[in-house]
Amino acid sequence: MNKGIVIGVIIVLIAVSVAPSINANVSRTQVNSKLVETSVRIHRAKSIIPYTLKLREKESDEVDRIFDNLKVRLDTAETDKEIDEIYDSAVESLYELGMFPRMTLKEAKQLVNGKNKNPSVTESSINLENADENFNCQVIGWTSNTVMFDLYSLFWGLLLGGLRVLLQYQVWNLNLPYYNRKIGSITLGSAIHGIGYSTDYSPAGGWVWTNGTYGVIKWNGSFYGKIETKTIWWDPHQMWGIFAYTGIREFKGLWIKEIHKPIYLLGSAEHVKITYESPPPPW
Repeated sequence: MNKGIVIGVIIVLIAVSVAPSINANVSRTQVNSKLVETSVRIHRAKSIIPYTLKLREKESDEVDRIFDNLKVRLDTAETDKEIDEIYDSAVESLYELGMFPRMTLKEAKQLVNGKNKNPSVTESSINLENADENFNCQVIGWTSNTVMFDLYSLFWGLLLGGLRVLLQYQVWNLNLPYYNRKIGSITLGSAIHGIGYSTDYSPAGGWVWTNGTYGVIKWNGSFYGKIETKTIWWDPHQMWGIFAYTGIREFKGLWIKEIHKPIYLLGSAEHVKITYESPPPPW
């Protein structure tokens, strides 16, 4: 037999035997590429436990659907009993998707719907026009430009702040007593302020719904936190810095974040205060 023919047959046999494994690898890659990395944080009263989940695209879409449906149902709810039932239903759906790792369904419901509302408020009938805050409330949200300040932020802040001081003579204002006292503060919106320069504002965007001391109070569109201004970092030489605006304090519940998507919040808070107006410079 001609040598060329033999070599050709061998090459064909090798190609045929290798092709299935290549196809299998490609198929596995295609399946893996459709997994969505999702960060989940379980916020308790004195601790925050982070998890990273891998969701299929269908499951990721289901999370979006659950929160969209949650907002629609809450907007038409009339009593606290009905609101609690809607809360529990959402927790059950998210629990089935694995959003509460290492927790029972009962624990998940207690965490998210911890009954932080003022017990004197039994019906959600105190809807105030133009109200900008609520206390001891259930809180649900879907927001962009949102940051959670916790022990993990504190660690990285100390590390990066130390490097800035050493390398660039910049100051990182961490306000340590506040961090130790208020784990679970959430900022909504940020700004770059400079003395003698125009301010560059970046609001949070989306929606926040609350039900607490003042009944049902909600915000939609672009907004900023109004509880306090938090200094992220400040350059004393150039006299400008980056600031964020605390809008939710003492949050307990579920925090969900997917890459390139806003934050989902489902839980309760001690205080929520939000404004549609750009905050003034911090001086």
